[in-house]
Amino acid sequence: MTDLTLRLGGPDDIPAVALLSDRAEAARRGEPILPDYPETATLEAMEARLKAEGSWLLLAYLGDQPVGAALAIRARERDGAGEVIPGLFHLTTLAVEPQHWGEGVGEALLDRVVEEARSRGAHRLQLWTQADNLRAQLLYERCGFRRTGRTRIDEVHGHIFHYERDV
Repeated sequence: MTDLTLRLGGPDDIPAVALLSDRAEAARRGEPILPDYPETATLEAMEARLKAEGSWLLLAYLGDQPVGAALAIRARERDGAGEVIPGLFHLTTLAVEPQHWGEGVGEALLDRVVEEARSRGAHRLQLWTQADNLRAQLLYERCGFRRTGRTRIDEVHGHIFHYERDV
């Protein structure tokens, strides 16, 4: 994908990223992709995450259109409820516009996420993904993530799997 550009984002980008995330999740579930505005819960969660110290947002563009995004935060003990874990970042969001699935956007974002995490002093990255999201699992594994064996039931996403990789 030669026309893809990646850049760090900020608070002004959150509405577009939240909408992109909602659209990708609806497509993954086979639901209609309806509104041109993000769900309030998605928007508020992303705004809060980006405000956290050490967090960062990465955007993928084709021309002037955002087609993908990744949001990472410092990982914390007790799945986010405890102290910061030095050297570990948590990828909270990786989303690609559905019409661009399979075009390398997700892989390009993950490659850059690894570089950015390393530049910020990380030794490892972690994430959770839905147990029924085989497309994402294959992408993560192709990009060096390995399932740790940890699973849980999340009130929003249902059954989820934990992945990690060294950076």
